[in-house]
Amino acid sequence: MKLLGKFVSAAAVFTIFAPSLNAAVKLNSLFCDHMVLQRDQANPVWGWADAGEHVTVSLGQSKVETTAGADGKWSVKLPPQTVGGPALEMTVAGSNSITIHDILIGEVWFCSGQSNMDFTVSKSAKRSYAGVRDEQNEVADANHPLIRLYSAEWKMSDDPQPDTEGKWQVCSPETVGDFSAAAYFFGRELQQKLNVPVGLIVCAYGASTCQAWISHDTLAASEEFAPMLDAYAKLKSAFDPVAAKAKYETALAKWEKDDAAAKAKGEKSPKKPGELKGPTQDQHNPCVLFNGMVAPVAGYGIRGAIWYQGESNGIDSGSRYARLQNTMVRNWRSIWNQGDFPFIYVQLPAYKAAATQPEPRAQIARFRQGQTEALSEPNTAMAVIVDIGDAKNIHPKNKQEAGRRIGLVAEEKVYKLPVQSSGPVMESAAVEGSTAVVKFTHGQGLNAKDGKVTGFTLGDDTGKLVWADAKIDGDRVIVSSNEIQSPTSVSYGWADNPPVSLYNDQQLPAWPFWANLKPASTERK
Repeated sequence: MKLLGKFVSAAAVFTIFAPSLNAAVKLNSLFCDHMVLQRDQANPVWGWADAGEHVTVSLGQSKVETTAGADGKWSVKLPPQTVGGPALEMTVAGSNSITIHDILIGEVWFCSGQSNMDFTVSKSAKRSYAGVRDEQNEVADANHPLIRLYSAEWKMSDDPQPDTEGKWQVCSPETVGDFSAAAYFFGRELQQKLNVPVGLIVCAYGASTCQAWISHDTLAASEEFAPMLDAYAKLKSAFDPVAAKAKYETALAKWEKDDAAAKAKGEKSPKKPGELKGPTQDQHNPCVLFNGMVAPVAGYGIRGAIWYQGESNGIDSGSRYARLQNTMVRNWRSIWNQGDFPFIYVQLPAYKAAATQPEPRAQIARFRQGQTEALSEPNTAMAVIVDIGDAKNIHPKNKQEAGRRIGLVAEEKVYKLPVQSSGPVMESAAVEGSTAVVKFTHGQGLNAKDGKVTGFTLGDDTGKLVWADAKIDGDRVIVSSNEIQSPTSVSYGWADNPPVSLYNDQQLPAWPFWANLKPASTERK
C-alpha cells in the first residue's frame, strides 16, 4: 500500500521525546498490572534506562535481552504467545527489577474517537453527559474479569509525547462505571463469543476532530490537508498567553463578584469562566491528540482499532471526510508497524428532529454517505446504527447495541465467525417504467418494521423530491409514487433523523443511501 508522505515512526517518537532518565529501568505506562497482550503475534515492550544499560524482559518461558540506546530508549519484542493467564507475570530487569502481575493473553483493540467513544457507562463529574440506558443493572452485572480496559488521560500537545497517564483495570461493578461504554460493550460481545481475554485501550476526547488524531508529517504530506497546519500555525502565532491570562483574571474577578451577589440573593450562580489555554489545547486543531494520546501508545500489540467520531467534522462534505479518515487510518497503520490491521468505525446515528419532509441537503445524511465511501480503504468495515440515535441527544445512551454491532462486524470480518454483521446494503438501483427497483445485498429476509416500508424518496429531473411508497419483493424493494412518473433518483434514510423501517432477518438496519438512477437496460449491461 502506498503511504502518504514520510511518517514519524513510533520508535522515533519515543526516542526524540524520551522522558528524563535516571538509573532505574522504566516502562511505558501501558505495561502494568492487569494488562492484556495480543495473542499469536510478537508483542513490543519498551521503556527507558541509562544509556548502555542491559535490560532483560521475561514472560513465562520467554526471555528477551537488549541494551538501552544512547538516548536511554530500549525496546524488545516478546515472541508470540497463545491465550493465557491470569497468573502470568512479566519481569523487567536492569539495575533494578520491575514485576508486572496478572497478565492475560488474548485480543487487544485500540478504541478512539470523540465524546461517543469517551462516553462512559456511568455519569460522573468529569463526564456529566454519560450514563448508559439501564445503567444500574449494567453496572451490577459487570463481573467480567477477562475484560480489561486501559483509559488514557486526556492530553493534547504540540509535540509527540513518550507516555500517557493511565492504568489497566479489571472489569467489575466497582470499575466499569469509568469504562468507555462503546468499547466495553464491544469488548463484552467479543469476550462472550470468542471466550478469550479482551483488552481495550481507550484514547478518546470529546468534541475532537479527525485531524486532531493525525500526525504532523502525514498532514504536511497531503496537498489537501496541509492547509490545516497553516491555519493552526497562524492561530499559535496570534495567541498571546500573557494577554490571555490577563483576560481570564479579569473575567474571573468579575465572576467572583457576580457569584457572591447571586448567592446573597439566593439565585443561581453564573457560569465560571474557563482559562484560555491556547491553540495547542484545542481538540479541534490538527495533531494535538495524536501527539498527546496516540504517539505514546502506538506500537502496542493490537488486533485492530475501532473508531467512533464524526460530529465535529460534520460540516465537511462526506467525500472530504472519507479522505481525511482514510489518511488517519494509513497514518496509524504506519506508526504501529503491524500491517494493515482491521479498522472498524461507526456510522453516525440519527440526530435532530425527525424528518417530516425529504431532506436532500441534510448534513448528517451527506456525512454518512462519506463514511460509506471510506470503505474504499482496505481492511476497513462500518457498523451502522442509524436506528438507535436520539433526536434530542447527540450522545445516545443505547451504547449496548452500538457496541454489540461493532462486535458483530469484528466477529464476521476479523474472526470469520458465521454471523451476519450488516443490514441490507443497496447493490443496484434502476428504473423500470415509473418505478425504481433497488436490489440489496445482506438482504436475506427483508422485512419492514411495524409492517410498512418507509423512508424511501424518489426525485425527478425537475428537482421534485417526495416520500415514496415501497414494497418488498424478495431481496428487492420496489419504489414508486404517483407524483413522480420519470424518477431520476432514489434514496433511503436520507435525512439527519430519517424514518427507519427496513431490516434483514438479523434485525440489522438497511444502510442509508442516495442513488442516481439508470434505465434498467443500462444497469444490466
